[in-house]
Amino acid sequence: MPAHIPRSAVLRIVRFALLASVLILGVAALLVHRTGAAPATLASIDFGLIRLIFVAIFSMIALLLIVLRSAHGRVSDDQRRTNLVIMAWALGESAAIMGGVYWFLTGRAGLYGAGLAVFLLSLLTIGVREQA
Repeated sequence: MPAHIPRSAVLRIVRFALLASVLILGVAALLVHRTGAAPATLASIDFGLIRLIFVAIFSMIALLLIVLRSAHGRVSDDQRRTNLVIMAWALGESAAIMGGVYWFLTGRAGLYGAGLAVFLLSLLTIGVREQA
């Protein structure tokens, strides 16, 4: 990270970019399903099993966020703390993206909401002090 740019400014930009991408995906899925331009039915895919796998992955991501938050609290080096914050946010974003893809494919927004909740958990619990 360049020395002349405050770390808090960089983290704000990263946070905004991650959040914007997830929200754009949600808006795209909403528009696709509202206009009737949804992808053709994917009848051969067992979305029940995929939903179960996604919920398990979301749970693992939430556990990893707890581990990263604990590690974040123990690290004193600013660069390592910043790296842990960005890793945690990216993990949370991955849950929201997975939920968005599920919504896009099936028209069911439930997993997008769950993934978004995991993402917001990562944004609100890890690295908030770095924003000050």
